[in-house]
Amino acid sequence: MTQKQGIRQESFSPASPGVELTIDIVSGTITGSERFFSTYGINNIQSWVQAIFDEDRETVQQVLLHPAIEPPHRLYYRLVTPTGVIHSVEHVILATFEGTIRTEVRLVDKAEATKGFLPTIYLQTIAIQHGLKLKKDSTIQFPQAQRLAPILKEIKECLREEGIDSDIELARAAFEPVCSLCGASLFIPSTFTLTFTGLSLARTDLDALVNEDHSLSRVGAQSPWKAMLSHLHSAGLHVVIGVNFNRSLVFTIGTDPGD
Repeated sequence: MTQKQGIRQESFSPASPGVELTIDIVSGTITGSERFFSTYGINNIQSWVQAIFDEDRETVQQVLLHPAIEPPHRLYYRLVTPTGVIHSVEHVILATFEGTIRTEVRLVDKAEATKGFLPTIYLQTIAIQHGLKLKKDSTIQFPQAQRLAPILKEIKECLREEGIDSDIELARAAFEPVCSLCGASLFIPSTFTLTFTGLSLARTDLDALVNEDHSLSRVGAQSPWKAMLSHLHSAGLHVVIGVNFNRSLVFTIGTDPGD
C-alpha cells in the first residue's frame, strides 16, 4: 500500500448495504460513499492509509499485503477523522478472482463495540504481525493485543540470550488454565498458546523459571525470563507455564473474565 504511487482516484460509487468502502489491494482501486470519503478525508489509497489510527497502521499494512493471507479474513482497526474523532471499523478481505483482492470496510457501531466486537482478532493477524508460526487460525477476544508486541520482543530476546533456536507456534488455547504467577483463572475466549518447538524442558526447569532467579541453562545468571514474565503480568496479562507431550515449553497467555 505504501509502495503504490500515483493511484488514480476512482469515481465514487455506491457500496454494498452496510459497506462504506471497497478497496482492491492489487490495483489500488478504491470506491465508497461520498459521506465516508469526506468524513475521513479519503480520496485515494494513500489517504486511506493515513486515516488509519497510528497504533493500528503497521498491522493493517502487514496483514493486507501478506502473501499468506487467505480470504475471507476480518481485520478490526480504527480510522481517524481530520478533526481527531476515532471510529472502529471491520475490514473484510475477499478474493473475487485471480489477481484481485477486493476488501470491504464497514463502520462498527457503538452497540457492537460494547458487546466485544472491536477486540475480536484473528490469530493469523497476530502471527503475521509478529513472525510466528500459526498452528490453526481462529479468532479470540483480545483487547490487550497492543500490549503483546513488547512482550513477544522480550520473549525472542530471552531465546537469543539462552542461545536457543526455537520456532514459536501460535494456537488458540483449548482449556481454561490458571495463571502460574497469581492463580487467576484465564478466560478461554481471550486465551492463546505460544509453543517453543525447539526448547525442551523438565519439570525442575519449569519450577526454576517461575520460582528462582536462574536462567533455563542453569548458569546462575539473573534470568531474563523472570523479568519478561513480570512485564507480561504487569501489562494486565496472565501466563500459564507448562510443557506439551514433546516436552516443549508452552506459554498460555490470556486475560481473566473481568478484563
